[in-house]
Amino acid sequence: MAESDFDVIMQEITSGLTGDAKTDFVYLQEKARAYRDSKYAKEVARACGRLMVSLMPEEQRAKLDRMTDNILLGVKSVLEEAQFNMYKKKFDVAKDILVNAVDKIEQMDMYHDDAVSEYHTFNTPIEELLYVHRNKPEKDIRQAPEPLSALYLTLGSLLFELHEYDEAKIALEKAMRWNPMDADIAFEHAELFKVQGDMEGFYKHTMQVFSFAYQAKHIARCYRNLGYYFVERKMWQMAAGCYLASTHFEQDSKQAQSELWYIQQQAGSEFTLPTSEEIKEYFRQYNIPLGADDDVIDIALAFGQQSKEQGQYDYARYFYGIAYELTGMEEFKEILDDLPQE
Repeated sequence: MAESDFDVIMQEITSGLTGDAKTDFVYLQEKARAYRDSKYAKEVARACGRLMVSLMPEEQRAKLDRMTDNILLGVKSVLEEAQFNMYKKKFDVAKDILVNAVDKIEQMDMYHDDAVSEYHTFNTPIEELLYVHRNKPEKDIRQAPEPLSALYLTLGSLLFELHEYDEAKIALEKAMRWNPMDADIAFEHAELFKVQGDMEGFYKHTMQVFSFAYQAKHIARCYRNLGYYFVERKMWQMAAGCYLASTHFEQDSKQAQSELWYIQQQAGSEFTLPTSEEIKEYFRQYNIPLGADDDVIDIALAFGQQSKEQGQYDYARYFYGIAYELTGMEEFKEILDDLPQE
């Protein structure tokens, strides 16, 4: 395998490190040059660069971080400027800003995958864990230093509002490539199918979000999307069941309450809201999940426990917080309350 060839090269390089920072710094520069004609030239250069950074004193690393910030592509600033213009209803100006930034990024192609690494822009620790769990990547996962998924999401959302649906789809698919575990991107992508009348596509893409949604508001939106699907088919009991399920995860949703009122008006005087048992049976028939995905909860609990055992209480609080939010189980709340405050 290509990865094992690269591993052999890096084992040979790291075996020559002496432990003296100055000597090793020069050595790594020489090794990067020595492999510049290799088919792994980019991978070796990147790996040597990471090792060189690790050898720097903390003060030098901080200086390098500041220098790196200055030469990055400025995506955060672009997003702020574009969003300000969108707020001002200057949509054409915002579009030009975003399209120019995307063109620049794609021409430079700074963060493309290589033989041993793949680059993403995950927003949270659990997104990366879910991606690894679901996809079993053979390459090392690395975080690109720019919020590229946010850039493409913003462009896709703007194009959506401008009714440029084909272009919006391209942008949103690129956003999903950078962060396949971002529910907000996935929902925006699903909306394209709804607005174009492809209700089966809308249903399919909504169902996919259940497998990686790790916030209660996203589970609630999944159910509301399904409720909309069944309303369109005048399947009033199923639709009501979905909207009622959504309120379990987002109790104050005005949209869900409004849709439930609409269903009762449309379904006629003999209509009654389904019971909990009826909802469970409906969901079983249509293979609709009852709540959050078990894998999401299990991953949150496993890393919450691991973080707790290692004394990383902020991380433990983060992971157990996800499990509690998704399940409402009191035992997870008790663990959260017992964690030491750092």
